[in-house]
Amino acid sequence: MAKQKYRLETVLEIREKVKKEAVQFVALRRGQLAAEEEELERCHQAVQINLRKQREQQDSMFTEINRGTEVRHAIVFRTHLSDLRDIELDLRAKVVEQEKAVQKAEAELEKSLELLAEATKEVKVIEKHKETWRTNTKLEADRKEQKLNDEIGAILYTPKNKS
Repeated sequence: MAKQKYRLETVLEIREKVKKEAVQFVALRRGQLAAEEEELERCHQAVQINLRKQREQQDSMFTEINRGTEVRHAIVFRTHLSDLRDIELDLRAKVVEQEKAVQKAEAELEKSLELLAEATKEVKVIEKHKETWRTNTKLEADRKEQKLNDEIGAILYTPKNKS
């Protein structure tokens, strides 16, 4: 007897392909999240560097003022500190913006993980159905074979008419 082909094999192949694509999509989203987190860390470091520059310039300004520097030099220091504070505000705004980008990347990763879970579930459903089909097909084949063997046995072992 010829081996039967599973009628939903094409569906199984399609769902496995969707699952594979979902795995690749999750990997892509994880990479994007890592890049966004890396950029956020760079933004935090830029703020810290700016704050350190501000402290250094402020300390330098106080040292110069204590030495009796001219007023015009103090004004230059003050202007420079003001510029550094403006840069700090820009950097902090960039940090907030980058935090939003990280949150968005996390949400997208979560969505892609949900899609992967759904694709995995769909593949398992078809695989379970295929396994049940295999079991039923084997049982049916075994039953038919047993019936055939019983018929052969009945024919071979029937008592012959003694006339």
